[in-house]
Amino acid sequence: MFTTRDIRLLRITRQMKQETIAKKMNISKQRYSKLENHGNLRPERVEEILMVLGYTSGECEEIFGFYSTSVSLF
Repeated sequence: MFTTRDIRLLRITRQMKQETIAKKMNISKQRYSKLENHGNLRPERVEEILMVLGYTSGECEEIFGFYSTSVSLF
């Protein structure tokens, strides 16, 4: 399961702005910002965001599995 912090990290890794993702999701930047910073992300929404970022769920599991066992992100 991905947290909003995980989603933010993935977005930053892809060097994408919130505005860019919001446009691709057909929502306002404010709405996306709220999702990323305070949202209770449903699995369907996480999947949609990951697709916009160009990640597969398998890639994300590998990324966060690695980070959680090797380094502290924050």
